[in-house]
Amino acid sequence: ILDQPAKGGISGSRIDLEKDDFRVAIDYKGQEFTGINAGEKLTRLIIEMNFEKVGGTWRLTDIEIKDFQYNNMLYNVEMLATTDEGYGVSAPAGLAFSCYTPGSFHSIREPNSTYGATLEFPRVQLQVFEVHSGKFGPEWECGELISIGLWVGILVSLAFATICFWGFSMLASINTMDRFDDPKGKSIYVPQTD
Repeated sequence: ILDQPAKGGISGSRIDLEKDDFRVAIDYKGQEFTGINAGEKLTRLIIEMNFEKVGGTWRLTDIEIKDFQYNNMLYNVEMLATTDEGYGVSAPAGLAFSCYTPGSFHSIREPNSTYGATLEFPRVQLQVFEVHSGKFGPEWECGELISIGLWVGILVSLAFATICFWGFSMLASINTMDRFDDPKGKSIYVPQTD
């Protein structure tokens, strides 16, 4: 459980000068953390996150735990770039990705691997490109812009409106008779044949 600020610092650099990408490294060197299970000690950790900007949107492409020291062994663990809740870290340029409960990033398990890792960033807020004066831009929330419930409501309302429109247009096309039977005048003759 990483419950302390990173003493090794947070640094960032360009990955490739040809592309619009960026690497952020969070260094927890020389710090000791307690694991979820009693007695587990984590004594070193570096989290590297790679971001790229395509068009007007930036996104997290890779996340990796480097020099993860556990039981006097060093491990490098590659993580999935999406959380177990299905959220990918991305936002339009100039906006900060934020999420109250994004879920956990899980390690990519290799065959015959005996270890794995999970990273969780509660109440996370990230902005990589177009940061002005060291301040975050407006927040881009992690949920969908239009939820499934809203889509269903819109589609059902459109279907109901279409049916009502069709029904009212059918009612409007009914023609009334242009002549009525007048008892004082000439009667209407309807021929009948057998």
